[in-house]
Formats: sequence, structure tokens, C-alpha cells
Amino acid sequence: MTRLLLRFGPAVVALVFVWMSWGSWHFGDPPTHTVFGPRAETVVVRSGVERYRIGNGTYRTDPVVAVIWPPGSGAEVALKGLIPEFYSYRAADAEAIAAGFVAGEATTVKVYEGAPYADQFRWFGMVHAVFISVMSLVLVFIAWLFWRIMGPAQATR
Repeated sequence: MTRLLLRFGPAVVALVFVWMSWGSWHFGDPPTHTVFGPRAETVVVRSGVERYRIGNGTYRTDPVVAVIWPPGSGAEVALKGLIPEFYSYRAADAEAIAAGFVAGEATTVKVYEGAPYADQFRWFGMVHAVFISVMSLVLVFIAWLFWRIMGPAQATR
């Protein structure tokens, strides 16, 4: 039983980490893998902040930016992915983000599934995805070693 557990256990753990690795690259709005995705130039139509009451009675303030999408079409679309990873929802933080987008000026956006996203680098998501990917590779190697070591006994002459 111990031999069976030592042979298959690390493989199961490695498969879980491989699954978590895939998930960490595909999680988020936009997902982490979009750091390597296409970019496009578009024009900012308007930018500002939106304040509204949330469930517990406090207020949440979000930056709101509208861009022309697809470029040159004249259609106004809200820019997605403006809120950074660690965001406090205070008015000053939202105004600082919105101030980076001036109406009438060109801006670079990420394109993911046909929608424009703010072109910002998400450090936590990237570090997490790289760490989990490296760990999954290490665990796959360890599982392979256990598989070889705990395999059926070799026939001897």
C-alpha cells in the first residue's frame, strides 16, 4: 500500500499543480496571459469617476473611461480592467486612475476577446502564475522520479 501511495501520490499532487498553473494564467479580468497579447491604439472619449452606495452602507468609487472601439468606428465603449489588483475604492485613487486618461488623446489598450482593456501590468498575477508554473514543473519531475524509483522491481539475471 505504501509503495502504491508513493508511486501515484506525487503524480496526483503534480497534476493538481499543473491544473492550478493553467488556472493562474487564465484567471482575472483580463487574464494574466494577456500580458503577451495584442495591443491597439484608440482615442479616449471621456474619463471620470463613478460613486455609488454598496451593500453595507459605504460608498465605492470607480474610475470610468470611455474609448472609441473599434478604432475609427465612432462607437463609444467603456474601457475594462481599470481597477488594479490592490484597490481601496477611495475617491482619490479612482481620480488618480481616471487622470491618466485625457479626453481626446490617444491611448494604448490590450485587446482580449474583441474588447478593449486598460494596458496595465498586474504584478501579483504574473508572479503568482510564474511561481505556480515553476512549482508544477518541479513537482512533475519529482513525480517522475517517484514513479521510476517505486516502479515494479526490475528483473535481475
